[in-house]
Amino acid sequence: METTFLQNSILIQGANVHPYVLLSGSIVLGILSLLGILFWKHSTIGKKGILFSLLTFTPLSLVCVKSYQETNSFSYHVQVDGESKQVRFGDTQGINDLGIPFSDWVSYQIHSDAESKKDGWKYTDTIYLKHKLGLLIPVSTITVRKYTDKSKEFSRYLDLNRELKKFYRFMPLPIEDELGDPFPKLPIPLTPNSLLNSHDLPNLSFVRPDSLFPIQWDHSISNANWFFSFCLLAVGHMGLLVTLVSLKQEENQNMKTGIVILLVGYLSFGVHFYYWIGKKMGVTYQIERLSDGYALYGISKKGKEKLQELKQTEDLMVRLELPSKYFWVQSRKNYESTRKLAKSLLDPNSELTTTLNHTKELFTSSQMERWDLSDLPMEVAVRFFLVLRQTLD
Repeated sequence: METTFLQNSILIQGANVHPYVLLSGSIVLGILSLLGILFWKHSTIGKKGILFSLLTFTPLSLVCVKSYQETNSFSYHVQVDGESKQVRFGDTQGINDLGIPFSDWVSYQIHSDAESKKDGWKYTDTIYLKHKLGLLIPVSTITVRKYTDKSKEFSRYLDLNRELKKFYRFMPLPIEDELGDPFPKLPIPLTPNSLLNSHDLPNLSFVRPDSLFPIQWDHSISNANWFFSFCLLAVGHMGLLVTLVSLKQEENQNMKTGIVILLVGYLSFGVHFYYWIGKKMGVTYQIERLSDGYALYGISKKGKEKLQELKQTEDLMVRLELPSKYFWVQSRKNYESTRKLAKSLLDPNSELTTTLNHTKELFTSSQMERWDLSDLPMEVAVRFFLVLRQTLD
């Protein structure tokens, strides 16, 4: 995530692969696809070399070209605007960004992550803006390293405090951890706005439930899926080349190795293609409003199939994960069990039996569901989430 601090606003943009990286990748892979011509006169490989290199690298080069052409199709961005007193965000150019006033945001939520490295630890803290209805908007990511060499200075939360101070210039809000508890770890205390009233109803004039449904969108196979599939296919091509060359030279041991590589590559490609591309190609999704909830349908040449259903109950909780746009549905009991288990794991004084009881309670509670809304414009996905939260509360 790239954060730019302007005079009267803060601009946050999602971290995407630079277009020139994709363009360079397409050129490099295009050159590799022609390298097989070097083996044209080779007594063993011959014309099979150019065929192998073309089949292996040309599809990967075309995926890079396709990704380069689509670099601006989805671009996550948020603007904290001090002049209009709004937080505006979206990810598509064809739809107007959502604008939510400062008064509808209740806190900053910090999600922390730690990753072990050879020379120490890598800590990542992500700052989210939390809406009154539970919507979380990621606005900044701070990464610091703690090295095993103790001579190097380390202050994990100093950079986080500096980042939050810049946001405080526009929105002085309370700070909490991802469990919703106060976040007391900052080296310099930040005082929230005492006039904040989180119990006021949010301003949702931009959401029109009657005109929102049915929500319909076409599924788009991601370029990452195509790239991974072609990589698996390339492994199969390599096994085929080894098998053909070994067959010509009558080398049984190498031929067995080639057959194994061939089978692993082609079978892996077949399984991945069937589940992640073939079954989803040409599918249109639709969310309909029912009398007692909502239903997600998949529409294809085979007809219309109900994939998931969401019934409005007091026990139901929903969460929208941004910018990935995964929509999570879980029971309140499942949420509370997860929260208790997380607190138990973080508490050094917690007993093992208590942790085991919370774990058992989590597994026996209702399981959560996930709706994939990644192909839906963020502006539409957020409207759906806010409408649902409003009807559940």
